[in-house]
Amino acid sequence: MKPSPLKPSLTRASLALLTPALLALASPALAAPSGSLRVDRAAPVVPAGGRAAVTLRWQTQAAPQAEVHVSVSGGVPQLMARSSSGSARASWIQAGRVYAFSLRQGAQELDRLHVLGVPAGGGLLQADPAQVSLGAGGAGQTTLRWGCDGLNGELWVSREGAPEVLFARGQSGEQAAGWIRAGRYRFRLYAPGRARLLDEVQVVGAPSTTPTPPTTPTTPTGPGPAGRDRLQSSYRSLASDASVDATPRTLVETTIQLAAPQWVLLHCDGRVFPGGGRPAGRLELQIDGRSSGTQAVMDWRGSNNAVMTGINAVAAELLSAGQHRLSLVARAESGRFVVGSGTNLSVFVRPAEQVQASALGQDSQRFSFGTAGVGFSKHGYGVLPHTPVLTHRVQPRRGEPLVALAAGTVFHARGRGMGDAMWGLFLDGRYDFADPFVRTNLSVTDVWDGAALRGPLFSQAFVGGERFDGSPRSLSLDACEFPWGQPADNREPKLEFHVERGTNLVTLHGGLRVAGAIDPPARFLSAPSDYIVVGGSRTPQTPLRQARLLASGQLDLPPGHDGVVFFSAKARVQGDTSDPGGNVFLWLEIDGRRRGFMGVQQLKSPSSVSQRTVGVSYLAAGGQRLQPGTHSVKLFGRADGDFKHLSVHNDCSVLYFD
Repeated sequence: MKPSPLKPSLTRASLALLTPALLALASPALAAPSGSLRVDRAAPVVPAGGRAAVTLRWQTQAAPQAEVHVSVSGGVPQLMARSSSGSARASWIQAGRVYAFSLRQGAQELDRLHVLGVPAGGGLLQADPAQVSLGAGGAGQTTLRWGCDGLNGELWVSREGAPEVLFARGQSGEQAAGWIRAGRYRFRLYAPGRARLLDEVQVVGAPSTTPTPPTTPTTPTGPGPAGRDRLQSSYRSLASDASVDATPRTLVETTIQLAAPQWVLLHCDGRVFPGGGRPAGRLELQIDGRSSGTQAVMDWRGSNNAVMTGINAVAAELLSAGQHRLSLVARAESGRFVVGSGTNLSVFVRPAEQVQASALGQDSQRFSFGTAGVGFSKHGYGVLPHTPVLTHRVQPRRGEPLVALAAGTVFHARGRGMGDAMWGLFLDGRYDFADPFVRTNLSVTDVWDGAALRGPLFSQAFVGGERFDGSPRSLSLDACEFPWGQPADNREPKLEFHVERGTNLVTLHGGLRVAGAIDPPARFLSAPSDYIVVGGSRTPQTPLRQARLLASGQLDLPPGHDGVVFFSAKARVQGDTSDPGGNVFLWLEIDGRRRGFMGVQQLKSPSSVSQRTVGVSYLAAGGQRLQPGTHSVKLFGRADGDFKHLSVHNDCSVLYFD
């Protein structure tokens, strides 16, 4: 019997073919995650000395684990909120910073927007990216974002010094420039009629397969507005010890009057010691009355061996034209503490063409590193266990050096046990002890009740231009650990610690006419015993209470240089378990005269073996600017007290840059 044409038969084979289609109709495929992110104001005006607030709203589809992250001026993204939809208020928008908000589901980005903190009375301009890789057709693209306070700004552009042409106009906006070719473009944001310069950025186009060609550094040192702004750089220090309680106390302060928007670097080296009660002290840098950069803390609570220790802070911000107040402020979180005389504040105006600054927005994850099996090599130890805390993507031009500064606080994760909290600065994820073109230091503070459960760490790095060819690189601040015992020894205690929010990383490159490092006699490291003895009762050639030369060299300032140069050195000090203790000093001499802060670290029995980091710094500025020519630079140390062989690690190079 033939099947009816109106009732086709369903054979077993045809049923097998139809079943998936029927199931698909009954159960539609899962939708791909999607979402949108919105903000009420993309360019809020930030009042002088204050902060602005914006409200973000987002909604998603098929994204049950959606997260909103924020990155500040190119820094490491930080988690802000987690929900499939909602709103959040960001009340911490600062002037001169660009905030990138990203809506994500796992590794997938669903939407992104930017918020610019516009300085009151001024404007802010960003190019993203500032280094443009050109495609096969010889062209590339960057995106310009800008915002102005109450006026329709004009965005003009010039290429290689040619006359400016109008690119865009508006109170705020975002516009792509898809015609970037090889060369340098300068975008300038003006008030209407080009009556006043509000901000400017430089964009460089270079073929993706060809390094950016070398150029002459352009940091202004002449009599123009930017050069005059640089001459407002200053160095100041605390004249006498200052007792600090819970009331914030301004220790050092200065003002500057900028003719144009400029990056300004703030740096502090100091010493603190307990003053009464259960003390915990905080030092912070402030710009126009608000905190900026490092939140540096020394907490003696929980310590049975409270001693004087070194502390360090760093910040960098792009400031608008006009007057700004720059301060070093201290307050006690608990009890009372003392900030020692000589604690300094260096204010460096326009230290480089390209500056990045980022701060840790929340306490880091818990770190606990083991070093069993980390063996020796010609580059010191093998690969140190490490995890990035803050990372900067940098792209110096071919032959262009880079400087990095990091400062912050670490704390014990459990409040008991002992070990070394450590970090270092890593180039492309590597810390190569013997690289002839890199100078950097590992920073250590022993975290236990014989020292402190919470304290400061600080590091610096100089990377020579030989390491850069114009391609993108990474410079990161990484928590890490050093194998103090034998390579196969697994008995070393595994400290669990966190890096505290407020830890800051600053990188600088471009326009550095003078930059380098003054090295110890034997800089290359091969073991943790690579120390320089500063003084001891068992080392007749290096007696106690006498100056010990740690590093020595020269720098040459070219004709026409404005003489503004920053110097910095950091060293880890190490005593012996049986040392009664005393004080360790570190200082700089330039052209035979002691300059800058004298770093001090106290060590005391029964914990004299606890290792700490000491820093010294000096900014030649104002009436103490250096003259063109050759200058000698030396780093000295001295051990006062009772030590067998008090030493510093020989990664204590002196960094300098202009």
